[in-house]
Amino acid sequence: MIPARRLLLGRERELASVNGLLEAARAGRGAVAVLEGAAGIGKTSLLDETTHRADTAGLAVLRGGGAPLEREYPFGVVRQVFTGVVARPGKSQADVVYAIPGVARTAPDYDAVMMMNYVLGGGSLSSRLMDQIRDRQGLVYGVYSGLMAGIGAGPLQIRAGTNPANAARCADAILDEVRRLHDEGPTDEEMEEAKGYLTGVFPVRLETNAGVAGQLLSAEIYGLGLDYIERYPSLIRSVTTARAREAARQHLDPEHYVLLFAGPLDSAGLGDVEPDA
Repeated sequence: MIPARRLLLGRERELASVNGLLEAARAGRGAVAVLEGAAGIGKTSLLDETTHRADTAGLAVLRGGGAPLEREYPFGVVRQVFTGVVARPGKSQADVVYAIPGVARTAPDYDAVMMMNYVLGGGSLSSRLMDQIRDRQGLVYGVYSGLMAGIGAGPLQIRAGTNPANAARCADAILDEVRRLHDEGPTDEEMEEAKGYLTGVFPVRLETNAGVAGQLLSAEIYGLGLDYIERYPSLIRSVTTARAREAARQHLDPEHYVLLFAGPLDSAGLGDVEPDA
């Protein structure tokens, strides 16, 4: 369970929002508040006021550096292929979604999995999915992958939008790219491009108070340390091609997955699928 009675203070908020967070924590729903920037309310700072209200509510106040929050999430292993279709007559586009279990944000190999996902489809227009399925084969309007890592392990998903007539071919192309990255892993060139992009875009995310607050919030929730912002570039650069290849072998699964179609589709043309999944 989440040790809910914890607050990390650091981002300017209205006291109404603070009260809502305090109430959520007191009710046992879990809350971490970040107050970034200076704020004054009369003669009392927002920080002091929040601390006072937390103390009154019987809640502990942290100034950062706590252990990661913990919660057990049951996440079954996909041991077969499940393919389903949701019919949406009248739509002009079909959507294809591939999903497998991913990793938690606190997993030891998270950084390597994140880099592998960037190469697959989580990054720029030069990702493998975009290059192969959109640019070379012309099967999709757009395709990307996402790693939904939180306190528990969320899914690794691939989503694509395509002409309904190309839905089956699109799914086959996605599985081909998953299998190729699983078997071969990323190249050194792809890893260098990923490192350059991720370390280059990170400062842009810190240009606003909200961006800084978001990073501090993640650092507190996942126990990354309040120096995570300073360490981020070195963490990214330390991920080797070998580690990313191992992450691809361990976490990508071209044989066991969930594959869903949605759109104006006839399930008869999609193979062995579950209608209205």
